[in-house]
Amino acid sequence: MADIYYEEGTPPGPVIPYRALAEGLFPEEPKQKLMPFLGAGASLPSRPPSPRPASALPSQATIDAISDQLGLRNKARLFMDLAVRLASEIQAEEQSAVVAPDPERALMDSRFPPTAGDLAEVLANLSSYATFERPVQRLRPLLAASPSDLAQVLRWIALLTDIALPTAPLLSVSSYCEYTLPQQRKDLWEKLHRLFANKKWPTATNFLVARAAHWHLRPERRARKDYLVITTNYDCLMEVALDLFKVPYCVLTVDRTDHHVDARFSDSVKKYLEFSDQEYAEFQNEYNGTKYPAQFTLEKSRPLAIVYKIHGCLFPIRPNRDSIILSDEDYVDYLCRLSDNDGVIPASVTALMQEMGFLFAGYSFSDWNVRGIYKKLVEHRGGEQDKKPTPARGVQDYAIVRQLNVYESAFFRQKTISLLQTDLNQFSWQIRRLARQLKLGPYRK
Repeated sequence: MADIYYEEGTPPGPVIPYRALAEGLFPEEPKQKLMPFLGAGASLPSRPPSPRPASALPSQATIDAISDQLGLRNKARLFMDLAVRLASEIQAEEQSAVVAPDPERALMDSRFPPTAGDLAEVLANLSSYATFERPVQRLRPLLAASPSDLAQVLRWIALLTDIALPTAPLLSVSSYCEYTLPQQRKDLWEKLHRLFANKKWPTATNFLVARAAHWHLRPERRARKDYLVITTNYDCLMEVALDLFKVPYCVLTVDRTDHHVDARFSDSVKKYLEFSDQEYAEFQNEYNGTKYPAQFTLEKSRPLAIVYKIHGCLFPIRPNRDSIILSDEDYVDYLCRLSDNDGVIPASVTALMQEMGFLFAGYSFSDWNVRGIYKKLVEHRGGEQDKKPTPARGVQDYAIVRQLNVYESAFFRQKTISLLQTDLNQFSWQIRRLARQLKLGPYRK
């Protein structure tokens, strides 16, 4: 069963072991102990919840009078009470709202990558995906209203109550886009590329990982192995942070068509590995789209930071390369390839994962794809004989979670991942503060 840790002063459980985590991220010996596994939340800033406008609720006596007049009793009476209160909330939201910007334009202008919900909304508008089509059809015989008005009311109810998602899940919407857009996959890929093109503001989490990679690769530490980061994010914020810390790195992706591994190297790698122009060109060509994951290993004279983008990247080094895993079909194809001899995880990544704990940041384990990836990576880390998703050889996995829903609580009861219940930015700030206090890693001076 998972252990759950909390911020100091937060009931009801033990305090997050920040010192052990700081020592794990910035170890004294030249060996990586914790591997950052970054999800969408790691690329997003911490935002306080938007204030809700005050609604003018009718008195309980007025609501009761309506129910009495209609002869409502028991659950029907409770429903009327809820309906009136929701109607008041919706009216307050509509009256206080300014003219909303176009969702796509707003995402393109934002400094930060979109959330899965943001992407789903834009793609739903692009493909005219009707999230509430079935409920609208059920309600039309009961209400003399247009389908669009009914859908908007249901969307408001979803937003105010969390009884359902205001937009269908991203996997479903993106699959629908592939079915219906004129050029299908090409249109979807280009839309995503435009939405992510100007996102170049790393978060506190990106900077923390970049500092850990910088510490690991310092020449005086004589590290023998690469520093590994795994992410499901399509953006390049991790690379921007590594560039700012002058960390040489290689980004690995797997093309969804030919299933070959592509390697994109940072600008500093040529000088770092002391290559001539010709040697560097040959080195790059050797690792670009020539090997399947099971046969892919990087041969070089010095360790690098390896960023393995397990869901692909929107900024490939070569044109016409598509590594993006986004739709239901992409995930089905990915799962089918798990049993292929060619594999889906580069052999060099599998080798680095051995005897290393995972630090999950920015994930919801309610998503089946996240649970599937975790299970498969743990199998690879433990070797062919270890098929149970438990830490191998005494290593400990951690997951930073802001809050747990009912499903996640049930899932983690069966696992041995230690949960750190806190905000990602708070976690990064605490590790940075403690590392400086203890003079760990790059904070020695």
